[in-house]
Amino acid sequence: MQQHKTVEEVASRTGQPARRLGVWCATGQLTCEPVDGTWALPDSEIPKIRALAHRLGRLPGGRCAVALALPTSKAGAEVATQVAKRLGLEDSDLRQAQLAVDGAERALVVWPHTAQARAAAALADLADELDGELIDASLEAG
Repeated sequence: MQQHKTVEEVASRTGQPARRLGVWCATGQLTCEPVDGTWALPDSEIPKIRALAHRLGRLPGGRCAVALALPTSKAGAEVATQVAKRLGLEDSDLRQAQLAVDGAERALVVWPHTAQARAAAALADLADELDGELIDASLEAG
């Protein structure tokens, strides 16, 4: 039988903030199980965390992200490409995921914070065009 650890235990072991691990669980990037209001990860997922963190530019110390949240109906498969073009990034620098908050389905496009300053106005325009909103968040440990 596979052993499971809480996100807090895994955060302590991997150096990733528990909140970030919870997001990765909620978005299906890690295989987790809901247990008593939090997530539990099987031991087999722990090696994936470093690779995922590296791929997403989320090694400990890099704590900023920017995202565009859009109604799912407005976000086609090409929305990440549109954002990448406006930021001058490669498509591979962005991640797109589905998210439901209070029953509302949203598409989320996330990219490194450092690219934000280059195209803030263009991204604000895109958010308005697609009835979305920009999210600029510092991800604190824990």
